[in-house]
Amino acid sequence: MKSNLRVMVRVMLAALALAAGCAHGTGVPDRARDVRGTARVGHAARALLAGPAHLVHATGDKPVRWFVADRVNGDDRDCAGSRSAVVLSESVGAQLTVGSGKVLCASVASGATDVMWHELRDGDDSLWALR
Repeated sequence: MKSNLRVMVRVMLAALALAAGCAHGTGVPDRARDVRGTARVGHAARALLAGPAHLVHATGDKPVRWFVADRVNGDDRDCAGSRSAVVLSESVGAQLTVGSGKVLCASVASGATDVMWHELRDGDDSLWALR
């Protein structure tokens, strides 16, 4: 019962975050640079985006293994069994940076989860949420 309630609360919080967007203070967002995305992630690693990118938020419904790998194809093949992978975090939510020539990958230990992210391409640290 507690587990179901926790999952339901996390799903509701994720939906609210998606609907409300990320906190931007009083600044006017530059839609030409803002990128948002979602993906269904399972045990097989998925490529979410290619760097360079500064991620303001990355969230999943359960702990996600967030890692970067060398960008070769720019798709899921870069994440599959990559020897160059560097684990950035294993958590429900994270603030991440993806370097040039890298791809952000995500996977979960078991089952599947939806992940969401909000990227600022130029790594603009003027967002008050990062301070």
